[in-house]
Amino acid sequence: MEYLGNHGIPCEADTPLHWPGTFIPGDTRRNTLLSVKECLHNIVKHAKASHAIICLAVHNGTTRLTVQDNGVGFMLAATTPSPNNTGMGLQTMYERAVALGGQLRVITAPGEGTRVEAILPMN
Repeated sequence: MEYLGNHGIPCEADTPLHWPGTFIPGDTRRNTLLSVKECLHNIVKHAKASHAIICLAVHNGTTRLTVQDNGVGFMLAATTPSPNNTGMGLQTMYERAVALGGQLRVITAPGEGTRVEAILPMN
């Protein structure tokens, strides 16, 4: 939220009041943090957004992390990120989610904003 605020983009955060008492391995923390940083960087650099939302939810043994903006969006080459898209950031986020046993979805279209959703198993 601070990073986006420093770039003039207000951000809302929706997180659970109580986090399950679960150990989160270092590689999970690292890959999740780097993916969120990539999303925020993309919002600042490319989205031309005036607002963003970060949502974290825990349900039935999975963590759902969503980063959404109201920016300009873009044309996605396929329904899942691939090396054919405009840059390697989305591909790297996709690979990080898969490495953690999860999945990544990117929902975007020109003029529609972007929603990046990672669904990760809780170990």
